[in-house]
Amino acid sequence: MADLYRIFNEEGLAGLIPYALKETSHGYRILVDKIKAGHPLSFILTHMETPFLVVKNGTYQALFYTSEEGARAQAAELRAQGHRPGVEDLPDGRNREEALLWLFDHGPTHILLNDALSIPIKELVSEVPDYDGQPNSEHMLRNRALAGATFYYLQQATSGHSNLEAERTWAQAMLHGKFLAACINDRTRDYPALAIDVKGRTGLLVYTDWRQVMLDHKQRVPPCAVIEFDDLRALLGQAPGSLIVFNHATCDLHLDMDLLDAIGQAGASHAPAAGEGGGLLAVRPKNTYALGQVPEEEWETADPMPDFLK
Repeated sequence: MADLYRIFNEEGLAGLIPYALKETSHGYRILVDKIKAGHPLSFILTHMETPFLVVKNGTYQALFYTSEEGARAQAAELRAQGHRPGVEDLPDGRNREEALLWLFDHGPTHILLNDALSIPIKELVSEVPDYDGQPNSEHMLRNRALAGATFYYLQQATSGHSNLEAERTWAQAMLHGKFLAACINDRTRDYPALAIDVKGRTGLLVYTDWRQVMLDHKQRVPPCAVIEFDDLRALLGQAPGSLIVFNHATCDLHLDMDLLDAIGQAGASHAPAAGEGGGLLAVRPKNTYALGQVPEEEWETADPMPDFLK
């Protein structure tokens, strides 16, 4: 039997991975314990400063590496593919669990270590929240499914590798989701929408969850109304010419009425995904974008960046 502690002392976490491929193995338990104890790890961020997500076994997973060099090598490969990644070290001590829960709130259920081993985040923290969606007296709005679908779709779309299944998953999450619309705390005016200027237009602030609200308002968190997809249209209707600014601190996605209509149509579609093999990783041709951003006859000449991502 391999001396796993000697291997760890000589090779670090990377040396344990071949002995940790089964969750019931001794190597897996040692590796998990070392991560929980604070052993150094690095992970990949997107240009939105959110975890870079991949899809494996039908779940969103975050890319983690046992060395900063490994993470930077992966970031270089992603950059060559059109992404804009960054590298971040996972903190240690008491901040490690909070960082992993921050990761969990963005959609991934696992970390994918050195592109080889998937580890459930729930095994790396004392407890993961078991609630989602509608807030109540015990918790604020969390939206892991919507957050994961949003950030995965946008990281793909901004790189030129948008795919139909990612688009539809996001559109369906939007269509059936709940959101937080930031308000001004003025009862006499019926709590008007909180807005910012977007190049001379009124930008109404809407968020997927309280974590996104607090990222955008670090000093004073505004009151928010829980709304649904149809309410987004109503919100725009109250302020003609306005835009919805969606998760301003991260993806900063601008939604107008046309795009809301397109999301509704895509979310209601049940057509199979295109691409060889279909599924979540069925990649569309480069310079084509979802939701009708670029007509097919203009694929060769159009600006590859969709208007709503500029």
